[in-house]
Amino acid sequence: KTCSKKKVLRGNRIKKKMLFMLPGVPHETKNMFMHRVLPILVGELGKSKLNSIEINFFGIGESTIQEKIEKFSFSKDIKISYLPETGGVKLILTGDVPKKKLQVYSRKIQRLFKDNVFSTGKVTLEEALGKILKQKKVQLAMAESCTGGLVGSYITNIPGASSYFVGGIVAYSNEAKTKLLGVPPALIKKYGAASLPVAEAMTHGVVKKFSCECGIAITGVAGPTGGTRQKPVGYVCIASCCGKKTMAESFQFYGDRSFIRNRSAATALFQMLSLLKKKQR
Repeated sequence: KTCSKKKVLRGNRIKKKMLFMLPGVPHETKNMFMHRVLPILVGELGKSKLNSIEINFFGIGESTIQEKIEKFSFSKDIKISYLPETGGVKLILTGDVPKKKLQVYSRKIQRLFKDNVFSTGKVTLEEALGKILKQKKVQLAMAESCTGGLVGSYITNIPGASSYFVGGIVAYSNEAKTKLLGVPPALIKKYGAASLPVAEAMTHGVVKKFSCECGIAITGVAGPTGGTRQKPVGYVCIASCCGKKTMAESFQFYGDRSFIRNRSAATALFQMLSLLKKKQR
């Protein structure tokens, strides 16, 4: 049921538990939770002795994570929560135990999932990517087709992104891919615009265009129309390069146009992050 602002701010206590009743409209619920309920919960947690650690995963599901960490003998005082996010999972360790004890478990989990953990705490995927780009002192450019500039938008959400992000090209049409990124028309004709060879040509083309070290390219079928039997709606090709290293992968995402575009953008950020981490090893 919809409740008044006064009730939301105060909350209700039932047997020492706090109860909040929020509106059913998604955007209203989210805004009210973030700006009214969450501050109350943070205040309440501050009164307790609970400690917590967040571990952020990408490209792996909750069930797989849960299955693999079952071999760890967690203390009964520690609880594990899983929060699904676009393309990944946020795992939260919470317990009335010293922070150091949680950190021991956190390090074990991170070592076990070293290829899927991109950060801990409140660090987002785009923040994690920005941090490693700064560390390596390299610059990044984007070549986007089906995402229409969405990846560039994610990257520039982070203050100070101008120190590592030089710009992007939205090459939506085949002609734009050829004229702006130097993708050979014969390559598009042979493999199609949504293909790994074209994605690779796009990422190398945008690096050359901006004279930078790293590039990301996305091309695919976001839908709801345009799919074929060989390349259905949700078929997306993503390629990243940095120096002499190149990584290219194809994906099949399922969902509406908005979901496919957002999942593609997040996957591109993670792919670039993974490529840069491999260069560090």
